[in-house]
Amino acid sequence: MVKLGFIKDVSMCPYTYPRVAIRQGNGGVTPVITSWPDEKGVQVFELGLEVSPGVEHLPEWIEPLGKIIRDLGWTQWCLNSDSVSKVLNRYITEALTAFGDAFFEHYTDDSVVLVQVGLQREAVAHSVFAWEERFKHVRFDNQYDFDTMENSPAEPKRKRSRFSLFKGLPKQRAT
Repeated sequence: MVKLGFIKDVSMCPYTYPRVAIRQGNGGVTPVITSWPDEKGVQVFELGLEVSPGVEHLPEWIEPLGKIIRDLGWTQWCLNSDSVSKVLNRYITEALTAFGDAFFEHYTDDSVVLVQVGLQREAVAHSVFAWEERFKHVRFDNQYDFDTMENSPAEPKRKRSRFSLFKGLPKQRAT
């Protein structure tokens, strides 16, 4: 079963979730894996799939994308939805719906996929729910909704300070 979740931005993905971005290439399908240390020194990995732009080229690279993710052994990863929209040259809802309709036809691995929502959560949710209706093996799971502040892996909960800024200052006397 593919469990879906939301993340505000791919830069907020937990380090155990590599990123997947689709990039405009010069024909063919070229996978490029990059890695860099984040601000804490933890290695971040990203699969950049360079493909021909346009929705008409989607069938050329969609099945290889699933195979590459499977061959890498990635069972949890983040999808850069902006990159899909740019390469397909479609608004986010149309781009993600087309992507998911083609991708989840072939990708049935047990996995967790976090979809970047940015400021367009409703539009992305519309596409995700369309995938759920079409594929029985694809389900949104609230446990992986990292877009909400309560679940965000990048924003640890902070306890309120119980210290007063004014405690210990000399009291002023009324004159």
